[in-house]
Amino acid sequence: MAESDLEAALCAHLGAASICNGPANLEDMEAAVEAANRAANAASSAIHRSAQAAAAQRVRALLAAIVEAAREQKAFTALETSADGTLTASFRELLEKRIPTAIRLAQEAGACIDDFEIEIREALMQRFANSKCTQYTGCAHFSEWQHWARTDCHLTETFHLARSGLVSYTISAESAGNELGRLEGEGIWKMSENSKKLTIVKLHMQQGLSGIAGDGSNLEFYELPRALHISLPECRRQHLGEQESSDDDGDDESTSGEES
Repeated sequence: MAESDLEAALCAHLGAASICNGPANLEDMEAAVEAANRAANAASSAIHRSAQAAAAQRVRALLAAIVEAAREQKAFTALETSADGTLTASFRELLEKRIPTAIRLAQEAGACIDDFEIEIREALMQRFANSKCTQYTGCAHFSEWQHWARTDCHLTETFHLARSGLVSYTISAESAGNELGRLEGEGIWKMSENSKKLTIVKLHMQQGLSGIAGDGSNLEFYELPRALHISLPECRRQHLGEQESSDDDGDDESTSGEES
């Protein structure tokens, strides 16, 4: 490849790769990194270093834009039938597609992504954390609780993810509109270690859970310490109290009186 051709390839999509000229188009920035990586791989030894530097520059721009999107992009949207919220399609795309793609491209360019992975998890923990007036609710999977509840039960889990990293978790078993049992516990929460599964939070219930068995026996029950993996797209972000709800974490926190 001639040097002039290489330089042209390295400069392709330069405007799209910049995060300083308006909102970042992540898809265009991915294409810019792809082009730079190909150019670096095809470069002669004489200009290989400059080609790698160009690719690294675009990788840094892409990773910075990803972190910015994780901090600023609208994360939740209200349901049509209630004030409860669910993850927006665009935020799910960011977590399920854009972040894994950015990591792959960075690794192909030989870039270190340790700091990026720390930043992105910190940003997401702030976005997913609840205020005092919100919590998550969803259906628990019976396969994980069949030792506790009857087969004809409907299992509902509610949990509150604090910004401090603490979590309170409750699971209840109901049948024909009657509550048969309930377990409660506290622990800590983290993002999934798998960068391809950042819609999943991991609850470490280090002190176990205690309450009443979910089989209708009304007997006391203690669940040993365990880890729970919960998919947030399967949950609703539920607003509590009379304050006007928000579909964005920053607004949610500000209306509740907590720090943003």
